Amino acid sequence: MNGIHIFHRNRLGASCPKQYVLSAVIILAGIIVASHSACATDAASSGKTVFVRVGIPCNGQVTLGSGTAGELLQIGEDLKLDHAQFCVGEDGEIACVGPDGACKDLHAPILVHLAKEVEEAGGQEAALIWLDNAKAVYKGSFELSVDSKGGLSLVNIVALEDYVAGVVPYEIGASSPYEALRAQAVVARTEALGGLGRHSSQGFDLCATTHCQVYKGAGAELANPMVRQAVDSTSGEVIFYGDVPAKAANYHACCGGFTESPGDLWGTDVPYMHTVRCNGEIDACGDGVYMSEEDVRNWIETPDPKDYCYGSNGYRWSVVYSQEALAEILQPVIGRGACVESLEVAARTPRGAAVRLVIHTSSGDFEVSGEYAIRSALGGTQSVKSGVFVVNAYGDAPAKFELVGAGYGHGVGMCQYGARAMAKQGYDYKAILEKYYPGATVGAFRP
Repeated sequence: MNGIHIFHRNRLGASCPKQYVLSAVIILAGIIVASHSACATDAASSGKTVFVRVGIPCNGQVTLGSGTAGELLQIGEDLKLDHAQFCVGEDGEIACVGPDGACKDLHAPILVHLAKEVEEAGGQEAALIWLDNAKAVYKGSFELSVDSKGGLSLVNIVALEDYVAGVVPYEIGASSPYEALRAQAVVARTEALGGLGRHSSQGFDLCATTHCQVYKGAGAELANPMVRQAVDSTSGEVIFYGDVPAKAANYHACCGGFTESPGDLWGTDVPYMHTVRCNGEIDACGDGVYMSEEDVRNWIETPDPKDYCYGSNGYRWSVVYSQEALAEILQPVIGRGACVESLEVAARTPRGAAVRLVIHTSSGDFEVSGEYAIRSALGGTQSVKSGVFVVNAYGDAPAKFELVGAGYGHGVGMCQYGARAMAKQGYDYKAILEKYYPGATVGAFRP
């Protein structure tokens, strides 16, 4: 995706007998109306550094090492090692294996940080810890504990601005124009503050995946100084609506020409994220956008070179399945042995995103509800890049199905490829944000 990640937060729901329904209702939980963390607000108001606890995926064991020359890791209260491997032992304690192979059981939770404070060098903090390999470096400290299933839990405790610098290059791409990087920094910071505590039941604030925001530490930031410059130049800035910090600032890779309304897609209206046209001719369409089935097809089949995201990855896309391949893909929905006779988009958002799909088969009709669930059921969100698609059927039975669509991702909020194009055309980050979050402003979250 040229460094641009798709930002999904919805998950598949449960199935129902006969009318097998994949529900996307729980998309709404913690997405648009995620509560703003009280502790973050208090810390910000007092001028204190806000720290973010980020859950890092691990496969049962991890190795942590000092990424700062001449410094050792402080592991718990007693151990100082250059690097060590950690896993959960049979006794439920965390086993720490040092460079010499010696193993010591430690009582969780365990804090791992550099043994000495390291001063800033050359404008970049030199205090780094690597995770599993020397190139995957992180700022802050790590906390290791045992999760509710008896597995290893790894949390990176990092200052907010360092967290944002670890998100920006992985969400929009480190090579993006400077003003696009600045716009991404503001929305990533807004999302982080609005989402603090989303995973509190798991012992951290935010995860490091597309469910929250993609975060991979300091590697890309250190390799691309412009990333840190973009973060520092917008330090503390978030999106405001009225006099209140926005609780969410969704974004996606490519809108295909029109952004989506969260009210239409997820059922929760957000006044500063209604549908806008992704070019310079028509600023905002608001709630008056409505596309019939014919309008959707015409939109997809007539790309507009004036769109900011024109020609980008996912601006227009298609995927073709044989009848047999589609039946196999849809097996979790329709079961074995059923023959797919047709696909019917039974409900769309006014922008055109499919939110209810009826699958007509030789064994009966089956439904999938929710944009993300539909894309997942039809082959995954990498293949079916958005909910804005039409279906073409060819041959008897039919023998082949083609999905043709526009956009990459859910379409809500900032179009990342659009932001990049606007930056190339000379718009600054505030103009970019005003485009995709109409009615919102940019301000410091510290009063």
